[in-house]
Amino acid sequence: MHDFLPKLVDHLLTCLLPNTDITEEHRGQLIIRDHMIYEHKTLRVNYTTYDNRREQDTINPNRQSDVMFLANEDGEDAHPYWYFRIVKIFHTMVRLNHPGQQFQRVEFLWGRWYGFDYEAKSGFVAKRMHQIGFMEGSDAFDFVNPRDVLRAVHLIPRFAGPRIGDLLGPSMARREDEDDLDYERYYVDMFVDRDMFVRFTGGGIGHRSIRDATCSLLRETERAFSNRDDLSADDDMADEAPDDPAQDSEGDQGEEVPENPGSSSEELSDEDVGLEEGDDFFDESLGFADM
Repeated sequence: MHDFLPKLVDHLLTCLLPNTDITEEHRGQLIIRDHMIYEHKTLRVNYTTYDNRREQDTINPNRQSDVMFLANEDGEDAHPYWYFRIVKIFHTMVRLNHPGQQFQRVEFLWGRWYGFDYEAKSGFVAKRMHQIGFMEGSDAFDFVNPRDVLRAVHLIPRFAGPRIGDLLGPSMARREDEDDLDYERYYVDMFVDRDMFVRFTGGGIGHRSIRDATCSLLRETERAFSNRDDLSADDDMADEAPDDPAQDSEGDQGEEVPENPGSSSEELSDEDVGLEEGDDFFDESLGFADM
């Protein structure tokens, strides 16, 4: 709960005054109605899937509480997503101490940030899932806008690694089943569903709003699959190479064999191929009967 109130005031002011540098004067003008914030049990996140369908994730801090955001980092190799564990879901009514201004409802999330492990080999080229771990320091906990949440994310603890408690002592920020310990690293499950898979390959039709930010993933995917195609081409060439050139040359001098023995260029009717009456069912079921 360290710096809870100062960070909350700054976050609320950022929502009321976007693209504004927050000053002490602004902090003194913020009014929270009845000095109350209200907690919610769940958060529902609407998103568009890769194939332009509407879906919804339900976030519960006691069970499924990990979400992903679009990152704000520079660099071609920067990971395009940030990861966050929601601890609490709130809303409040606020306004600035200006004449005639009405109270506005502001929704916000409080939780812990994950940091991306750039030292671990990950991605489709490395054939490893991305790894993240909880951040430490004063920036580990923060407030975020629920409108910025892309969708829920499934994280898999790296069970082979240690469990640590030095980043955070006994705290309400952990779930009851975690015994006040964190795993050192978590794997980001890129294969939990088709939409999540496309979010990590890039190029989804329904992901137009994040297409520019995920160019690095698209390049990585193209590089990974191009390497696989090159290996497959080499294997095919090895399979097609003749074992005995002399034997192949003798075979070329023999009688010419048609490519499809027993077939002719004439079209075959249903009677020629011996179709039974029951086979009409397949034509009807596939919609070919009326053609």
